[in-house]
Amino acid sequence: MAKKKGPSLLGIFRQYFADHPEWLRTRSTDEVITQFNKDHPKIEVDKRVKQSLFNAKNYAKKGKKGKRGRRQKVAEITAAMKASTAGNGALQMLEDHVDDCLAMARAVGTESIRDVVNHLHRARNMLVMKIEA
Repeated sequence: MAKKKGPSLLGIFRQYFADHPEWLRTRSTDEVITQFNKDHPKIEVDKRVKQSLFNAKNYAKKGKKGKRGRRQKVAEITAAMKASTAGNGALQMLEDHVDDCLAMARAVGTESIRDVVNHLHRARNMLVMKIEA
């Protein structure tokens, strides 16, 4: 199988979004497709091209976040918890308050605050780990 010459579709669209960050803030992709048609008249804009466009837009919006960033944050939090000198009594009281907030958030029960519930749950678990250490 022969290798392709030139950038991939994803690379083309990533470059467009790097050159025109204002295109990330709009919902419409008309300007991007128009630019693509000007630069690559021989390539038909089909489902494959549009999927590459949407993937590039999503990657550009996310930036460098993702699993790697999450792992780094967890490592930083774990290191900060190990370095902490707070007493177990204060941590226990903080854990109780977070647990109360978690119970209230769950009682609200709307789907719109699911992320809040997840964060509170993680915070409570981290406090429990710190208290046990």
